Parts: sequence; structure tokens; C-alpha cells
Amino acid sequence: LHLSIRRQRQMCIRDRVKALADERFVLLYQPIYNLEREKITHCECLVRMLTDDKQMLSPAAFLDIAKDNGLMPRIDYLVLKMALLQLRAWADNNIHLKLSVNITAATFESERFVQQLRQLLLETGARSSQLIFEVVETEAINNLESAKALCDRLADLDIQIAFDDFGIGFTSFEYLRDLPVDFIKIDQSFIRYLYKRKSDQLLVKSMVDMAVALGKKVVAEGVEDDGSADLLREMGVHYLQGYYISRPTRANELDLNYTMPIT
Repeated sequence: LHLSIRRQRQMCIRDRVKALADERFVLLYQPIYNLEREKITHCECLVRMLTDDKQMLSPAAFLDIAKDNGLMPRIDYLVLKMALLQLRAWADNNIHLKLSVNITAATFESERFVQQLRQLLLETGARSSQLIFEVVETEAINNLESAKALCDRLADLDIQIAFDDFGIGFTSFEYLRDLPVDFIKIDQSFIRYLYKRKSDQLLVKSMVDMAVALGKKVVAEGVEDDGSADLLREMGVHYLQGYYISRPTRANELDLNYTMPIT
């Protein structure tokens, strides 16, 4: 029985490595709602991997395998190119959304990152000003000075930076203080039960106040009910993201005219 389970796991890993090598990916897009403008102004790109039978796997099913096989930078650049092609397609149809793209720390810190980014912008014809990088694994950024220099170079390209999963580590506050980021995305663990938990309300309000005082825009992730949406609006959050607004979907299924009901 144990051998059978092990064999199945090995076959599963082999299948996913092959899918990674074949670059069988699709992008879904989750709208981010601008509370001030009462409209969707950008979306986050969310990568999925296609199996042989066309099922979509979430990143949890393949990212660890990708990391173990040294494939993360390849995936990062592939996703980035797909996102830039979508930006160009939207621009050609007079749709001016921004796209938020996750970049792992290893890719973000690479010496060739800006050079390869410039090349992709040239190849796709996308506008850099429509791009936002979400830096995940902020705790993995090893050198604050080099990270600051890179943020400055991206700012020169008119590209914005967001820190994802904000609030779950003490390092997040150091980066907020020292790095020229444009957005913070409050981790969904603080948002999911916001309407029910007074402690989460106090923590989120303090994060919002601090970020606003430092000139950052605030995105709340994981918004799933109107009670939390109303609270976040009152707290001064700038953007909402979550199932209350929309689930991740393919580009041609996005409702770009969505307006959130005001209760």
C-alpha cells in the first residue's frame, strides 16, 4: 500500500514537472475595485496550470515542485509575458486597466530582471505604466538597499510596486517604512472575519492609518461579504479584492462595468 501511494505521488510529480516544462499555463484575472472611483481599475493575474485532461490546478499544486526543480524564474517571466500581451490586447480595444503581477523574490532580485523586463515590454508593445508588481515573500528580500535601488529603477519605468500579504510578519513594517512602494495589500487572514472580530477591526484600522500616513494606497484582500466591505470603506481602504467583488475569471468573462452596491 505504501509503495502504491509513493508510486502514485511520483507519477503525479512527474506529470506536473512535464506540464511545467511544456509551459501549460493559463491566466485568470481577479478584479480590484477602486472605492473612490466606484469602478474596477485593475486586476490581479493568477496563474493556473493545465493538466493533460484540461483541469486547472491552483499554484498550491505545483509551485513547490517548480521551486524544487528551479523553474520559478521561468514561470515568472512566462506569466509576465502573458500579462503584458493581455495589457496590449486591452489597449488595442481601448480598455485601460492596470494589471498586478506576482513576482517571486528570487526573480525580483535578479541582476537581469530590469533588462529582461525592458525586452518583454519591447516585444509585447505593452505600456509599462499599466503594470503593478506584487512582491511576494517579502521576508526573502535579503538586501534592503538593493531592493530600494530596484524599486527606484522600476519607478523610472513608471511601474508601481505592491507588497502582498501585508501584516503577517514584522519585516512587512520595516519594508513599508524603508521602500518606495505604492500599495500594500492587507493579508486576507485579517479580512475574512473582519465583520465578526473586533480585534481584526482594530488591527486593520491601524494598518490602514499607518499606510495612509506614509502615502501608500491600501488594498484589502479576501473581501467576501457586504458587512466587511462597508467597514473597510469606513476605515479608509482604497481598494477591495475578493469574492464579494468577483471570483478569478478568464479575461473575456470579466465584468468591467461592475459597480459595488452601496448599503
